Amino acid sequence: MKRETIRSRIRHEEAEADNPFAAARCYCHGYDVYGDVLGRADWSEYLYLLFRGERPDAARHRLLNDLAVALADPGPRDHSVLAAMNGGVGGSHAAACLMAALGVGAGQLGGGREVVLAMELWNRCERNIEAWRRELSAPAPAERADVWPEMEHVPGF
Repeated sequence: MKRETIRSRIRHEEAEADNPFAAARCYCHGYDVYGDVLGRADWSEYLYLLFRGERPDAARHRLLNDLAVALADPGPRDHSVLAAMNGGVGGSHAAACLMAALGVGAGQLGGGREVVLAMELWNRCERNIEAWRRELSAPAPAERADVWPEMEHVPGF
């Protein structure tokens, strides 16, 4: 019986000899997850490896860890947390509360869409303060029809 190997650009797995559904070896961008990564890297290093295909340098590693701490608990005033709490108070089950939090957390008020807008602005303006002033005073219209409304406020504020 021929053993199949599951591959992707990110991950490569080799099946157990007696169980094609269990992985004997797992590689992430060439790193042996169980031999090279597990016990030697923390979550932010592995996350960087997944997205970028390489280990982060010390400065990026510190930045990712600080970012993880800052984002780990937005607190009870965060809009996505309020959405989940309102669902819970109203008697909704946990899955519905999670969906409410995810829906709000994906939006333009402190959510994932705001992160996208901020990154697009950074890509266009970088460290040019005049470009920032121009972009923020007259935001460019969306290039294509989208489900998202136009930018309502400066991302992050």
